[in-house]
Amino acid sequence: MASARGLANHSLYMARLLAGQWRASLAGQAAPEQAMNAAFAPALQLHLRNAYGWFLLATIRATALPDTPPHRIGELPELSRGIVEPGELEECRQLELGGWLAQLQAPIPAGLPPKTGDRVLASSGSYPQLEDFEHWITALDALFDRLGESLDEN
Repeated sequence: MASARGLANHSLYMARLLAGQWRASLAGQAAPEQAMNAAFAPALQLHLRNAYGWFLLATIRATALPDTPPHRIGELPELSRGIVEPGELEECRQLELGGWLAQLQAPIPAGLPPKTGDRVLASSGSYPQLEDFEHWITALDALFDRLGESLDEN
């Protein structure tokens, strides 16, 4: 049986692979940039949300893992009676409310921006850019390391 922390690391690894393919596709101009953003952004966001959710489950030391992870603290299963919420979740809660994690969790529009003639309209901020996802991968990795060390000490 897989551990929640192992699944978090696996999802983060999958996100890194996908980000690398996105970068290669952009460099090779495999398709219009907006089309690549529409293809890669939702998939990469899902991998990162899953990594975060699995890590949340590891934080509360969940042993019975769901088929899919939660994506927010509010979606975590209730703690058993007498179990105190780990203090590490407070940092995550604050990041969900207004930090980089809130940006990662923001909805991404479906489909491509509308076309005018033969050009796709650039929509202001409709999709996070590859650089945003690369920042979030680094930030999640740092969060996992920092909070993981704290959890390992307890």
